[in-house]
Amino acid sequence: MRGVKIGQIQFSAAPILAEPEGPYTLLPGGVTLDAEAFSGMEVVPAGTAIGRTYEERDAGPAVGPVAVENGAVVDDEVFLIAYDVRLGTDGNEAVLIKPGATVFEDRLPGFDELDDAVKAALRARYTMITSA
Repeated sequence: MRGVKIGQIQFSAAPILAEPEGPYTLLPGGVTLDAEAFSGMEVVPAGTAIGRTYEERDAGPAVGPVAVENGAVVDDEVFLIAYDVRLGTDGNEAVLIKPGATVFEDRLPGFDELDDAVKAALRARYTMITSA
């Protein structure tokens, strides 16, 4: 597995990316995850879909899972998390995958169980392929 190790911190290549990591695929220092929105989880896995409205972004709160109402995504911004985030220990900071990057949809956690509206939102923002 590709990766970089700095001191005690190890960054591994995002297994969901179908292209090399770099400035064209990742948004370092992306966003802060809302730990309450992910209640019951110690780790939010790489490939989790997150979202927020422009109003939420401008207000500055943390980001949660993509919101769906009446079969439609209500979030204006929808992203995928590039690496696992350990809630409470990583400052809840998530590196994001830039829209337009090529992603293996069959490697996204729980992709088959996602609402069809979330799948459509991800497919509209990313180039989605399968790994096999």
